[in-house]
Amino acid sequence: MNQQNRATASAAAAEKASPESFIDLGFQYIEQGKFEEALPCFSKVVELQPESPEACNNLGYAHEQLDRLSGALHWYQKALALDAKNVEALINIAHIRDRAGDYYGALSSYEAALAVAPDNVDAHFCLGVLYDRHDMFDEAEQQYRQVIERDPVHGKALFNLSLLYIQTGSHARALELLRLLLRLTPDHADAWNAIGALYEQLDRSAAALNAWRQSLKIDPMQIKTNLNLAGLQYTLWKSGTADKLLAEITERLHFVLALDPANGQAQNLLQRIQKEKK
Repeated sequence: MNQQNRATASAAAAEKASPESFIDLGFQYIEQGKFEEALPCFSKVVELQPESPEACNNLGYAHEQLDRLSGALHWYQKALALDAKNVEALINIAHIRDRAGDYYGALSSYEAALAVAPDNVDAHFCLGVLYDRHDMFDEAEQQYRQVIERDPVHGKALFNLSLLYIQTGSHARALELLRLLLRLTPDHADAWNAIGALYEQLDRSAAALNAWRQSLKIDPMQIKTNLNLAGLQYTLWKSGTADKLLAEITERLHFVLALDPANGQAQNLLQRIQKEKK
């Protein structure tokens, strides 16, 4: 079979393919981060199933991942036009409006989603994040708690609520949530970082050092965590309670500078150490 015949046969086979095969292929591309390749797959599904809200949502998602927000909004609104109670479309529209800086538009869409499905965990969580980013702490807390009531092991809600409690000075509550999260997900590097910062605020230096070391076991390349650890070690060294830490501090700071040569915090701390040693 020559090249032209192969192309014709391939096109014919594609025409006969089921929507499910295009959906599967599209999501394979999504998982690989190949959003340009996913786009025609989901476009074909919409062509084959023009009355499917799910197909429109999937095509909108592919556009969104390519930062084509107007295209994404078009297809999400198309999904909503096909099904006025499509919660996924409402949440997707809210997300696009939020990305566009339209707070009230996003709020309206999240509230519309919850009016349709009051127990929808995703809608409660996304609304909590919206409130949280606008420093509406009481409203954010309420939404995160709505999530946790429905899904007690929702890791993102537990983590976000713990950070909110740290911001508002509710240290005991934050500690309780972070301990729970780390029991559920021991390799949660961000949770170890947060609990380390909290222990430092509570003057529990040994616990803070241990938490940050645990985080670095999970991901050694974290610049901020290395700096946090080096900074606390420096404080302990200065106080005379940890004389043997100096070599470790210096090595850690050089490691940070290898990752980020222009890091001013690491440079300044190294300079202070060099002056102290003289």
